[in-house]
Amino acid sequence: MIGIVAKLKIKEGSGSEFEAIATQLVEKVNANEEGVVYYDLFKEDDTTYVFLEKYKDAAAHEAHWKTDYF
Repeated sequence: MIGIVAKLKIKEGSGSEFEAIATQLVEKVNANEEGVVYYDLFKEDDTTYVFLEKYKDAAAHEAHWKTDYF
């Protein structure tokens, strides 16, 4: 298994826009990628978000990068 913690800093004031796009991404990943064990987004503060990701293997992680929606 492969686990990833991806911490993102966004531009101040763009949280609503980012959350709308990121929420769609989370939904698509969880609905369409068989190799994903866990994929979710958390808000740390107004400009910091964290994606927690867990994949069955390296091939599943690589497939994630190749999706049209990513």
